[in-house]
Amino acid sequence: MRWPATIVGLLLVGGALTYLLIPPTVVAEQAISVNPGDLLSAQDRKAQPMPAVLGLNRDVAQTVLSDAALSDVKLTVKERPAAGPSAMVVAQNPSAGTTSVDTIELTVSVPAPVPDVLGKPMTDGRTALEQLGAVVEIVPQFNPSVPKGQIIDISPKPGETMPTVVSITVGDPGDALTLASVNSVDDTRCGTVDNVTINGTTVGDSVRCEPGEKPAFVEYALSRQAAALEATVGTDDRGKTGPAHVVVFGDGRELASADVGLGQSTPIRADLNGVMRMRIEVTTADPKQSPTVILGDGKLLGLPEGLNAIAAQ
Repeated sequence: MRWPATIVGLLLVGGALTYLLIPPTVVAEQAISVNPGDLLSAQDRKAQPMPAVLGLNRDVAQTVLSDAALSDVKLTVKERPAAGPSAMVVAQNPSAGTTSVDTIELTVSVPAPVPDVLGKPMTDGRTALEQLGAVVEIVPQFNPSVPKGQIIDISPKPGETMPTVVSITVGDPGDALTLASVNSVDDTRCGTVDNVTINGTTVGDSVRCEPGEKPAFVEYALSRQAAALEATVGTDDRGKTGPAHVVVFGDGRELASADVGLGQSTPIRADLNGVMRMRIEVTTADPKQSPTVILGDGKLLGLPEGLNAIAAQ
C-alpha cells in the first residue's frame, strides 16, 4: 500500500509545480474586449415625439427641440404679426406629441399695430383683436347716443404697438332709477311725492323740497355708480307763488342749476360720472311765499349694475 500512495503524491506535487512554472494562456481569438463607448453608439437613438413649444421664445423653443433630439430635422421659421412680446412661438407644425417628425415649422410673432375698430360692433372688434392673439377686456360705458355695444374707445390707440391685453370701451344706453325710490343719507324739508302738477302737467315719483329762511336740501350716496340726473324742475301748481333757485352739487361742486316759479318748468340735467355724494339744494328769495319745488320724474341714469348698487343702499 505504500508504493501506490507514494506515486499519487509524486503526481500531485508535479502537477502543482507545472501550473506554477507554466501558467495557462488564453487564445486571442476567444478573448472578449468590451468598450463602453461602443455600447452607447450601438444603442438605437430614436428622436422623441414633437414637444410643445407654443408660447416659448424662439431661442428657447430651438433648445427644447435640440433636447428632444430633433436638432437635425429640417426647421422652417415664419413670422406673423401678433399681440404681446416679439419672437414668441404662436404656431407650430406638427403638433405636440407627433412621432416620426420629418420637418418642423414654427411661426413666431413680430410687433402688430392695434387695428382701428372704433365705431364697430363689439363682437367684430373683439374678433379682430383676438385673431391677433390679444386678450380683450370689455369696459361698458353709459352712452345713450350710440347703439348698444358700439366701440367708442380703445386702449392702446389704433396704430400703436399692441400689448397682450387690449381694453375696448363699448357704449351702453343703460337704465334709469327713479330718484324718489332712492334712500337719502340726509335731508331737510325735502321728501317724495307720488303725484303732483307743475305748469299744468302731472308728474309722478318726484322729489319735493320746501325752502324757507334756510335752504331745503336732500343728499344721496351715489358711490360713483350713476352717470347722470335728469328731471323736470318746477313748482307745485297748488302751492305758493314765490320764486325758487335749485342747485345740484356733486361732491361740493355745482353741476347744474335752474330758477323756477309758478307756471314755469324747465328740464335739468347733471353729469354724475365719478360723483360720490349728490346734494340738491333749494333756496327762495321770498320765504313768506315759499313754493313747493318739484323735481318731476327725477331719475338717475347709468349702467344697470351701478343703479342696482345704489338702490340696494
